[in-house]
Amino acid sequence: MKNERFVNRLGQIGLLVVLALSQTVPAATASDLVKKRDSVLDFSSNLDETLERARAENKPIFLGFGAVWCPVCREFEETTLLEPSIQAFSNDFVWVKIDIDRKASLARQWGVEATPTIFLLDPSGTPRHRIVGGISADRLAGILREFLSGAAAEEGAVPVVQTTTFKSTQLTSGPKGFRGHSICFSHVGYGPLSVRSQSPFQSLRLGILPRTPSTLGKGQHQMRLGTTWSNIWANDDANFDPEQEEYGRYLLDYESLDASLAYSFGLSDTFEIGVEYEQRWRFGGVMDSTIEGFHDLFGIDQSGRDLIDRNQFNIFIDPSDGREPVSLDNSDRGTFARSLLFTLQQNVTCGTEHLPAISWALTGRWAVGGNDLEGSDFDIAASIAAARRFGHFYGYLTLGYAYFGGDSFYGIELERTQLTVLAALEWRFKPRMSLILQYLGSEGVATNLPPFSEVSNELILGWKAEIMPNGVLEIGLLENILSFDNSPDFGVHAAFSRRF
Repeated sequence: MKNERFVNRLGQIGLLVVLALSQTVPAATASDLVKKRDSVLDFSSNLDETLERARAENKPIFLGFGAVWCPVCREFEETTLLEPSIQAFSNDFVWVKIDIDRKASLARQWGVEATPTIFLLDPSGTPRHRIVGGISADRLAGILREFLSGAAAEEGAVPVVQTTTFKSTQLTSGPKGFRGHSICFSHVGYGPLSVRSQSPFQSLRLGILPRTPSTLGKGQHQMRLGTTWSNIWANDDANFDPEQEEYGRYLLDYESLDASLAYSFGLSDTFEIGVEYEQRWRFGGVMDSTIEGFHDLFGIDQSGRDLIDRNQFNIFIDPSDGREPVSLDNSDRGTFARSLLFTLQQNVTCGTEHLPAISWALTGRWAVGGNDLEGSDFDIAASIAAARRFGHFYGYLTLGYAYFGGDSFYGIELERTQLTVLAALEWRFKPRMSLILQYLGSEGVATNLPPFSEVSNELILGWKAEIMPNGVLEIGLLENILSFDNSPDFGVHAAFSRRF
């Protein structure tokens, strides 16, 4: 509840700042303006169709680039374009307006580096005049009249005339930046850390990868290499007596390594496809002494960890319902999952001044050998992601639903479906650097086997930075401060993503 109030307060502060900025330039009085719903300027959002129409009707083109987060753009649309002196040109031009959030590749193609940017094109589609920044109605009307007079419509190679004003909003990420290779960067920062569930049973199957609504721009590529190293410790405290070789109902003592290599491609500015190879290993590890020392330093109970040998591999689960116990030891170290994943993601909206950006994604997973699971080798998952900017903060929410073909783990039946929720808050405290806190909750997948049939709760604190042009490094720490048996005890994460 405190977090919710915190985020709401940030949203209120951000809205007040935007409203204050929008008042920095005097606007015309309401009585002087045409109401927006009565505007006769018929804007299209399709440049190709507009170019064809302009050639067919032999009319010049008014091409405007803007963004919902740009206060100067809002003033330009809500005052300047509604002035009667500009409305009078409605039939003299073919009007088109481009949202740079949704058509980032088009904005790069036209060299847009500030908003609003306006191009006046002759009927053949050749740029003749460029206006960067907000502009008064009187000055814009004068430019439009001069343009129509033919002074700027000569045939042949004529230099583009440029008018620059002091009222413009620089893009939050330049066309060559990491975020500039994707859409919706007004509501999306660097995004959550790319960590799937590391919980004991959830890690056996398809996990929802945190996503943002920001898909790659058309023709853009991304490579990502990531790894997560986790320590798992869970035991039945009430019946745990290793000196008497009594472990109770369960003992999980091992470490895991999750490594992945992913490639994504922007089919368009709103559709992205991706392929990923993921492999997971289990082993004894070396974290035990460090974790025990940390617990001793802060007076945290060892929960029996100090009663057995360090850095061993032990998995013991007794379902206590007639099923055979599961017992794995050092001889069972090695790969426990290899998967090939394919994902299709579409951006639905980049949001508005008040509404978030939203996208959906479908992911299919094929097991390609080395798995502990018995049953189907194919899983499928659907997810919806939303993101919203609050000043220097970004909030993210991903909801996922996975369907599995019916698996079991050494005779322990697993659920056919799983719900997942991810919530994250990013603080972009520097232009190309962020701190991120995220929560991943995954529905339990082991059937009738507490605590592994209960929801796992995983908290991650991380850092992201654009350490080179178009390249982002991320580092994270996992800690089980919410649930102790059905989540990793501790973990470290690192990944590097490069767009080109």
